Amino acid sequence: MKHLFLTSVCLTVLFFVGSSLGAPKSDSLVLVQDGRPNAIIVLAARPRAAAQLAAFELRHYIQKISGAKLPIVREPA
Repeated sequence: MKHLFLTSVCLTVLFFVGSSLGAPKSDSLVLVQDGRPNAIIVLAARPRAAAQLAAFELRHYIQKISGAKLPIVREPA
């Protein structure tokens, strides 16, 4: 159980850090704007169960906070 929680936390941090790397430094990171998703959650082509769970939990809590459901996509093989 501890391992799953740690994996979820690490994936969440990596998501936010990775999402902000492509944006110019002057722009702020916006995941949801006007109730619509402005970001996606990317999983590996063959993700482990812990990564899938973390992605679904991240999407669930962002939806609870903002009302927007972020799409979860997989990398092409």
